[in-house]
Amino acid sequence: YCQPPKPLKASVKLCTVNAVDGTDDEAVDLLDFARKIAGEREAAMQDGLGGTCIDYVRHLHKDALDKENRYKAEFQWVSRITKRKGELKCKLTTFLQELKMSSVYHALSGRIDALKQLEHASDDDAGGEISTRVVRILRESAGLALESSLVGQDPESSAAPRPASYASLPCELNPSMTRSLHKAMLGEAQLVTAHRAEVKGSSSSLVSALYSGGRRYFQEAKWAIKGNIGEFEEVNHQMVAYLTLMARLCSARSFEHSARQFAQQEQIAEAISAMRQAVAKVDKCAPLADEHRGWKDVFKEERARLTVELGRLDKENNVVYFQKQVSSPSKCAAPKQIVKEIQFSYAGE
Repeated sequence: YCQPPKPLKASVKLCTVNAVDGTDDEAVDLLDFARKIAGEREAAMQDGLGGTCIDYVRHLHKDALDKENRYKAEFQWVSRITKRKGELKCKLTTFLQELKMSSVYHALSGRIDALKQLEHASDDDAGGEISTRVVRILRESAGLALESSLVGQDPESSAAPRPASYASLPCELNPSMTRSLHKAMLGEAQLVTAHRAEVKGSSSSLVSALYSGGRRYFQEAKWAIKGNIGEFEEVNHQMVAYLTLMARLCSARSFEHSARQFAQQEQIAEAISAMRQAVAKVDKCAPLADEHRGWKDVFKEERARLTVELGRLDKENNVVYFQKQVSSPSKCAAPKQIVKEIQFSYAGE
């Protein structure tokens, strides 16, 4: 889900000598700046996760935006989230657009790196070092995505601009999309935090609330898109499906830990009700899981595990407790959203 945009070639040229109102030295400086921007971009895109890319976007923000009318620029990219299916090759013609696209590129590259590190966390993360690092990367990436959504907006205005022209641009340039990415990455960081709390033996009530907080983040990410759907010509289908899937899986985990809390208190009927809700939430993931092999594997594993837990509770009640089934279904725990973005500043402060 949600691969970073792919950078292609770029060209930055001085418009005309007549565009320079000043001395010959100023014209030389502007030509040097054009070459420097093009060179920095090439280095930055080879180092999407490193400081070179951050230096590039900060240089754009500090020195390029006020020179916009002096240059003829063309930055080529491939967007992977704009088309409903497939990719879109696009050309950006302003420094502002390049700044926003490069920012999203760096944020999503960080996200992909963080999720890859999670593949080794279960085996090598007894002390939580990998989990801590992953959460920090996701929080930093979320902060950059959020900051990029504010670029070009009037800080004195309380209402975000919603120009119709957004629909003709790649989704990475749409503030509603970057706000969605911000929430999605916080949701992923919250999930890692909830799992880590579970591994450390935190109370079932806390773990349930943390998973519920993850659900809320993914719902907010989805509605940042759905609530502003008129701003988009198309949106990647798999991205919206992922956000829906993750929200439902978070709900299932939250219900599961609520069931554990009830069981610890010997309220077995309530525990059975909560576990049935968990299974029901996972069952709602079935149509979405069919779209991706990896998702289907997760769906099958979650459903099999929860079904075993439900069967164990039913058997325990039939043999030991003999409690009557509760008449009303359990409610999901109140969300506890403890993960926040790490603020990013283009000024480097």
